[in-house]
Amino acid sequence: MATYNGGRYLKEQMDSILNQDLSAYPDAELEIVVSDDGSTDDTIKILESYRDERVKVYHHQRHRHHRYNKAAYACTENFGHAIEKATGDFIFLSDQDDIWYPWRIERQLTALLQNGGGISACAFDCGYTPEKLYGKETYAPLRGFRLRPRYRFYGFSICVVRSELKYIIPMPNIAYHDSFITYVEIFRKQLLEKNIIRESCAFHRFTGQHNVSNIKNETPFIICNYQRIKLLFIALCRSIL
Repeated sequence: MATYNGGRYLKEQMDSILNQDLSAYPDAELEIVVSDDGSTDDTIKILESYRDERVKVYHHQRHRHHRYNKAAYACTENFGHAIEKATGDFIFLSDQDDIWYPWRIERQLTALLQNGGGISACAFDCGYTPEKLYGKETYAPLRGFRLRPRYRFYGFSICVVRSELKYIIPMPNIAYHDSFITYVEIFRKQLLEKNIIRESCAFHRFTGQHNVSNIKNETPFIICNYQRIKLLFIALCRSIL
């Protein structure tokens, strides 16, 4: 989990992860690795209040300066830091203000174990509150050429096996960590239809304030295209290491 001034909804998200139903995997060990990017609200206080050895909090201090897409670059750096600190065999990415349904880990873990690893993504409900939903994202069926934007997995729905991290970490100096991870797995042919969970496994909160996807992108068109070409090139190079 990458955090930055997310105290308003953080406890709901933390509780939903800690209360996952892992009865199908009684030997599973859960850890929540949080990388905080200098929060000035009560984010750290909330995290420390858990007093749970499964919750590990790290402070991200490496910052690069960018003229465009500053929030997206910062988010990528923060998530990269969190992934580097994770020790588990399966890495789930988490936003700071969503809610995981109790079956999320079990559904994606089962898919990856049954289908030989790689990457998994889950469908999710969208809304302002869990009681006020306005849609659901189930992902388009994987057919044909897969570099189109609709095949990009949203970061908060991703789970990837540890063996893939050698192609992903260290996170390069790019915007949009989720696109980078997705394209690495596309080039490695690890993006499989049977690893996409069509059942909603999480609630994704859209408030206009608390995640990078809500921030208006005012980057010039030519810079956007340069950033995308750079991301694809690095993903391709990483995939053939």
